[in-house]
Amino acid sequence: MVREIGLLSTDIEQRLVTLYGDHSLAATVEQAGVPISSLGLAHTRSGWNWIAGARRLEEHINEFRPDVVHSSLTSANLVAGLATIKSRIPNLSTFTLSGDPRLVRELQPGARTRRAALLRSVVSWVARRPHIWFRALTQDSKITNCAASKVDLDRVFVLPRGVPTPEETLTTRSSLGLPTDAPILLNVARQAAQKGHPQLIEMLSIIHNEVPAHLVILGRPGDGSRDLSLAIARWGLDQSVTVVPYTSRPFDFYLNADVFVFSSLMEGLGTAVIEAMASGIPVVAYDIPPVREATGNGRFAYLTPVGDPAAMAKAAVDVLEGNADDRSQRATAWVKDAYSLPRIASQLESRLRELATSGSLSI
Repeated sequence: MVREIGLLSTDIEQRLVTLYGDHSLAATVEQAGVPISSLGLAHTRSGWNWIAGARRLEEHINEFRPDVVHSSLTSANLVAGLATIKSRIPNLSTFTLSGDPRLVRELQPGARTRRAALLRSVVSWVARRPHIWFRALTQDSKITNCAASKVDLDRVFVLPRGVPTPEETLTTRSSLGLPTDAPILLNVARQAAQKGHPQLIEMLSIIHNEVPAHLVILGRPGDGSRDLSLAIARWGLDQSVTVVPYTSRPFDFYLNADVFVFSSLMEGLGTAVIEAMASGIPVVAYDIPPVREATGNGRFAYLTPVGDPAAMAKAAVDVLEGNADDRSQRATAWVKDAYSLPRIASQLESRLRELATSGSLSI
């Protein structure tokens, strides 16, 4: 989202309001000339401080008087939707994850509780307010979220995230603290249950029977951090895994990797997969609907059965041993065409202008 708003026309006056405090992308936002402020909510109560958040956001709205409010992620969508009920300022919310109820209950912390069911009911009620429209990152995200929230399909348009064209890097593996004598497998995903990191570690243990590969996991800590650490210890792979909590230069890692491996069990888009394809490295991933959509139905990546680390390991070894085809080269052209950041930002701007002018969207 930060990448996109930095490319919107200069005649659009923007303000970015975050739910929480310190934000790693604040400097990038400010460099784009967009003022940034925070509602000061607590991460630990992110699912239950939406009333306070809506009240605080309403104060920002009354001060700024925007023509349209644009939000992303479930908590922000809820806060923005509530804050604009009285004013009926058009609100463009974003479906960023799958709405598949089975996956949500299995992979999101606390999703099976009564409190979570109540929260989903509130989210659904707010989502159906007539001043709220939606952008979905994939067709799968659109269909599953509309079904879960009972939102009409004709209030949602599909527009993925765009990715920039990677610049050549002079950064070396040694300067990144990575081994220079082993193939590098890269995974970019926050440490969350839905990202399937324990299965990724099991995959690495299988690969080690044939190739002494090194796995780099680039992603901030989360509810899956403990399971990731336990898996590394269980398989005795402490020396073969590097975990990088955060970097402002992710493409340095993409461009130094041999294979991108993606074990996510639930996504809305899988932006990291698109970034990897843009970088020209082969992608091996679980065959979940959003990733299948992002990779041209598997034409530009090696998709393997979900929950099968052995199949993923075999595909990765085939790539490392040179037994793969040219789909990674073809993927680069696919990304430039389908996920061009300037083109996506331009389409988003058109939608925001339409909503700000008429209060509705032609879908």
